[in-house]
Amino acid sequence: MKEKVEILELDRFIQFCQSENGQTGLAVDRDGILWRGERQRQEASVQEAVAQKESKAKEKQEIPEISWHWKRFDFNKEYQGCYPPCRFTAVAWTGGGFLATGTEAGAKEGKEAGSFRPVAYSSLRGGVWQPENLTARTPEGIVAPTEPVYDICTDQASGQIFLLGGRGQVITLTGCPKCVKLSHFTDQDIRKGEIITKTIENLTAKTKETKEANEEKVLQLTLADGTTAEFPLHAALQLHLSREAAEEKRRQGGIFVYVGDGNGSEAVEGARKVGVSSVKVSGMLVCPLPKLKRFFEAWPKEQILVFFCETGVKAEAAAKSARVQGYQQAYYAGEGE
Repeated sequence: MKEKVEILELDRFIQFCQSENGQTGLAVDRDGILWRGERQRQEASVQEAVAQKESKAKEKQEIPEISWHWKRFDFNKEYQGCYPPCRFTAVAWTGGGFLATGTEAGAKEGKEAGSFRPVAYSSLRGGVWQPENLTARTPEGIVAPTEPVYDICTDQASGQIFLLGGRGQVITLTGCPKCVKLSHFTDQDIRKGEIITKTIENLTAKTKETKEANEEKVLQLTLADGTTAEFPLHAALQLHLSREAAEEKRRQGGIFVYVGDGNGSEAVEGARKVGVSSVKVSGMLVCPLPKLKRFFEAWPKEQILVFFCETGVKAEAAAKSARVQGYQQAYYAGEGE
């Protein structure tokens, strides 16, 4: 029966995700093909098939009331002439839609650098797909990723998405095409990743007793050899914002902080030099880098902070310091756009 075939097809999938309401699914199989699924109530025959399959692993298994009905989605045929042919490798629900990553079908076999040309496509509900920019702007120029993506994870607090791939490559997407970040964490392929929260105990210098405990987000990676590695999440986060992204953070309730020793006039001049309108930064704060600790004591951890300075160096240092202190919405704007 057709329903039984759909149940058996689940064994082919290497990754599966579902929308927030749990009614729409997206999967990728071992051949790099996308599948779209919908939850439907099972008929008696399908319930029996599920019960028979799952009873082998567990004696008492509750039969689910609903099942996934899958349909193959021929992406390459659907978008022929629009996008290059793609062999998909990972899918995820990011909180605002589906994201599918893969490599161009014409990529070379082997592990030569640059032979895989990773690509990514996003869709609100799995219907219409559009490409995502994966190239990053660096002081050395435009840099493109070179390794396939094996897993995707999302930091809901910042909204940033991490594409985890070959040779330790991590691609960070922020929603702003100008703010893509490329990082390398290890020499091994990253097969899976998740974001976990750890409690970090701070010790007083005099008594060496626990003074307070802060929570820190960690990116936990599963490597090709089966081992795991952990890195502070802020190492993968893109803290640098474009002008447009910085102003969007301001509209969301963020405050601009000029990292310098002068007054408000210096801050306005610094904003002008990095391309932020002085009208937009009226009422901004000024804080010297050595006094950041006292500055942090005055603001709740939920506050959005955007630091900037003339060169971006002090602003970047301030944003990283804020992240360490627990500000999950700390960024910087400055040179390097």
